[in-house]
Amino acid sequence: MVNKYHLEIDLDAKVKDLSVAEKMLVQIITALSVNANIILFDEPTSPLAPDEIKSFFGTMRMLKKLGITQVFVTHRINESLEICDRITVLRNGHKIGTVYSDKATPHELIKMILGESPESVYNVRTFDDIDNIMKRYKTEVPLIEIRNLTTKPTSVTEVQLKEVNLKMYPGEIISVFGLLGAGKSELGKTLIGLTNVVKGEILYNGKRIKIKSPVHAFSKYRILYLPEDRKAEGLIPLYTVLNNIDLNVLNKLTKMGMFIDVQKEIEIGKKAVKDLNIVTPSLFVKITKLSGGNQQKVLVARALLSGAKIIIFDEPTIGIDIGAKAEIRRIIYRLSRQNNITALVLTSDVDEALGISDRIYLMSGGTIIDEYINKGLDRDKILKRLAEFART
Repeated sequence: MVNKYHLEIDLDAKVKDLSVAEKMLVQIITALSVNANIILFDEPTSPLAPDEIKSFFGTMRMLKKLGITQVFVTHRINESLEICDRITVLRNGHKIGTVYSDKATPHELIKMILGESPESVYNVRTFDDIDNIMKRYKTEVPLIEIRNLTTKPTSVTEVQLKEVNLKMYPGEIISVFGLLGAGKSELGKTLIGLTNVVKGEILYNGKRIKIKSPVHAFSKYRILYLPEDRKAEGLIPLYTVLNNIDLNVLNKLTKMGMFIDVQKEIEIGKKAVKDLNIVTPSLFVKITKLSGGNQQKVLVARALLSGAKIIIFDEPTIGIDIGAKAEIRRIIYRLSRQNNITALVLTSDVDEALGISDRIYLMSGGTIIDEYINKGLDRDKILKRLAEFART
C-alpha cells in the first residue's frame, strides 16, 4: 500500500514514536486500505509545521488524482483557498454560502465568516492617542527595559538572542513580529527566567533585576507568560473550565486556610465567563471540550484574576477561528487601556501586530532589526525589510 501510493513512512516504527504528520499519514493509508471513496479531514493542519503542511497538501493532491473526494474542515482561509475546489462557509451552525476558490478572495471569505468587514478582525485599536503615547517615550522611565541582552541556548531547538534591546511602558501594547525561528518565544521566556542570559541586563522601573524563574517573575514583578502551545504548556486538560480559570487564586478562596469557598469560586468563574464572553456549556466541563479560542480566553481570564501587570502573549491567536481572533485581540486591547496592563504580543502575523500595537519590534534570527511607532506603517515595507535582513 505504501509503495503503491508512493508514501514515505517507516513501516517498522511504532506509531507512538511517529511525528504528528506521520501519524496522519498512517490514518490516510488505513482509509486507502479499505478503498474509501470519501475522506474527511477535520482541522488536519492545526498541529503541523509549515513544511509538514506543504507535504500534507502534496498527499491531498495525490488523492485527488486518484479520484478520492476529500472534505477539508479548517478555519485557515489561505489554506482553504490553496487546496480546495469549493469552499462552504458555516456560521453558528448555519450555511452562509458556497464559493469557488479560484474566484474567491480572503476579504470575501472573512466577511462571510464574520458578517462584517475584515478590518474588524485586525484593527482593534484607535490611533487617536498615538501622539500622547510617543511623548511618553521621551519623558517616562520604561516599566521593563532590555539592554544588549544575549543568551546561550540550552538545547538545539532554542534560538540564541543576540544584543536584544527593547522597552515597555505601563499600559502599552508592544508587538514583536517575526517568522518561525525568529526568537520571539525565547524573548518572552527570558522575561520569566527560562533562558540562560550571558550578557546584557533587564531593568524594572529603571533598576537592574535578575529574574530567576516563572514563579519569581510573577511574585516579584507581576510578569505572566501565556505560551504559544496552550494545550501542552498552559491548560490542565483533566481540570474543568472553572479549575483552569481560578488556578492562580485558590489561596484567596480558602476558608480557615483549608477549605475552598465553592460559592465564591463559582461567582468568580461566572464573572470571568461573562466578562470575556467564554462560550462553554458549563463551568464544570473539562477544558478540552472548549474550542481553541475559548481555551485561550480561559488563559487570559486566569492571567487577569492573578493580578498580573505584564502579560506576555505568545502567538495569542494561532490555531483559532477568525471570529475568536478578533475577540482575543479586543480583549488584549481592553486590558491595556482599561486595566493599565502592559501587553507583549509575540506574533508571526504582521497584520495582527499592525492592528493591535502601539509599537512594533521586527525580529529575525534572535536579533531585533527595527523598532516602529505604529502610525501610518506600511505592512509591505515591513515584510520587505524582514526579507532583506534574511538575505544578509
